[in-house]
Amino acid sequence: MSYKIIILGIVALLNLSLGFSIIKRNRLSRFNLYFGLLCIAGGVWTALMLSLHLFVSLAALDWVLRLMVVVSTLMFLLYLLFSIEYPYPFSLKRPWLIYVIPTVLIILEILGFFPVERLSFVDGRLVEQTIFSNYIIFSGFYIGYLLLIFYILFKKFFASSGLQRLQLKYILISSGTTFIIMTFLSVIMPLVNGYFTDWFSPIFTLINFVFISYWIYLKK
Repeated sequence: MSYKIIILGIVALLNLSLGFSIIKRNRLSRFNLYFGLLCIAGGVWTALMLSLHLFVSLAALDWVLRLMVVVSTLMFLLYLLFSIEYPYPFSLKRPWLIYVIPTVLIILEILGFFPVERLSFVDGRLVEQTIFSNYIIFSGFYIGYLLLIFYILFKKFFASSGLQRLQLKYILISSGTTFIIMTFLSVIMPLVNGYFTDWFSPIFTLINFVFISYWIYLKK
């Protein structure tokens, strides 16, 4: 069994366990729900990435890729919702707008109108090729929501004091570091068909979730 499969399997299980345990802590808390669902989505995304190393059917792999884009789109939305709610609600003028772009992308991806990769087998090895035009659209969504997440977190950071400010500080540091690494591994490298680094992204995502969990739930 490939070491990648073992590592991705462990990361997926840890993400799922973390997500369910967070939701269980307080089912009435909205930021708790969003962060727990974010961790669960991270576990599902990792499991789908793992399945890329297991399936040999191009039809099955095509659906895996579709679902990976769907889940990663949901992750950006959940991260944004978490940033809006934690540690206190942030008011948006048109909150319904944040759901429009992810919903459109998810529908297009499920229907097969928005593939970001083209798959083939060469000498028994899976080859992933980026569909540049679609990938640029997805990257634009990624960057746009990323900027909005940090805009909200920074506004809360400068408006906060005491423990809340300290928690937001380390959430910003952890999230910023993770997004820089993931942007390189999962956005920039795939643009030049460098998918061999993509499997590292779930590991850094899990580290980020664990670090944030520590500062939210254990650092009192």
